[in-house]
Amino acid sequence: MLLFMLASCSNTDYVNVIPSNCTALLSADLSKVQPINMPQVFSNMLGTSSITDCGLDVKAKLYAFETIDGNFGLCAHVKDVDKIDAIINQLEGKNGNGHKYVSDDISFVMLQHWLLAYNSDVFVALGPIMPTAQAEAERTLRKMFNQDANMSIVSTPMYARIDTMQTPISLVAQVQSLPEKFAAPFTLGAPKDADASQIMVSASASIDNKCLHIKGATYSDNEQINNALKQSWQTFRSITPTLVSSCDARSLSALFFNVKGGEFLPLLQQNKSMQPLLAGINMAIDMDNILRSVDGDFSLSIPSSSHMFNLSSIQLTAKLAHSEWLKDIDYWKQSCPKGTHISTVAANTYCYSSSPSNNFYFCVTPSHHFVCGSSLQQALNGCQPSSHPLPQNITISIVGQRMALLLNVEALKQSDPTGLVSSLTSALKGVHYILYTVK
Repeated sequence: MLLFMLASCSNTDYVNVIPSNCTALLSADLSKVQPINMPQVFSNMLGTSSITDCGLDVKAKLYAFETIDGNFGLCAHVKDVDKIDAIINQLEGKNGNGHKYVSDDISFVMLQHWLLAYNSDVFVALGPIMPTAQAEAERTLRKMFNQDANMSIVSTPMYARIDTMQTPISLVAQVQSLPEKFAAPFTLGAPKDADASQIMVSASASIDNKCLHIKGATYSDNEQINNALKQSWQTFRSITPTLVSSCDARSLSALFFNVKGGEFLPLLQQNKSMQPLLAGINMAIDMDNILRSVDGDFSLSIPSSSHMFNLSSIQLTAKLAHSEWLKDIDYWKQSCPKGTHISTVAANTYCYSSSPSNNFYFCVTPSHHFVCGSSLQQALNGCQPSSHPLPQNITISIVGQRMALLLNVEALKQSDPTGLVSSLTSALKGVHYILYTVK
């Protein structure tokens, strides 16, 4: 959805085309956004590098949204439809682009897997759209152009909230709109029966020194869920520099927080996304007991795309209040599932193996950290100064926050064989990291 941080408007009637059931909404005021590669989206979509000469009104807000069926949309106000027509006329029929056609005063054209629809007032792009889905996408756009304010996003709490946010880039989204593997931190503390559509994230964003920094908060329009979320955030304390300085800048993603394990574990146990992870690790070791012994900084990183779904390859580091559970290691050795075993590697250092190529190392370090990973060195790296440290501006932005989630844009692109991530981040060509923090 990052592709769409890019156009705008003064007349708000054009916003009526955005459907009321969209799961995420972003607004960008280009007059206030630092123009780092901002024209890239127009270069890709409209074949022009001039954001001020493409026919769109750049003096007001651009809106981006995600539809209920998972498509992404861009909505902008039109300043000069003749300029848009001229650009489309040069592009249609070339390099796999479709030909423009007009129906009910709406112009349609397929460009670069995006279906564009526009008239003299509104410009909308919807995609990525496969050719076989073009007819359905066109029906969706026709419905959007014909709906009134009561059926649009402007009648929803989502729009009411984003309309009051006085920041250059603002975002309000249902947690269900986020990639599933990154959604878990946003649902911590929610009641077990809460649906991801009921949990919301509101955030402001800025781009600084190759990092898109998103400052957010989790909430719900449901009072019971909202109160539970507020209460859960009291569990999180300020992050210190210790584990941030150990993070490898090449990692796909990293999550940081600071907690007391006895208070944090119940949040994990009632979280639908975290339950499978805990169950998987608890088959090997008593992770619940280890977590209860935590008191301090906690980090979890995914080293690369190849480890995305391999639980044993996740690097986890946590400061301990005690390590009394070490006395239970002999019992864990005797209780291993068939075909697996735990061996002693060194003092307070162990390896759980399910095959010669599938190992999970864990230990308690002299600095009293619990560390684990797919190799002993990977595990130990979690509390040692990194040989590939994070940029200083990112480290400064993480320290002192209650939670920080860092994504490596280049690593994300490599992890996505469909090319969708590359498409969605093309507007942020100079951005290397995306950082989400909660104060």
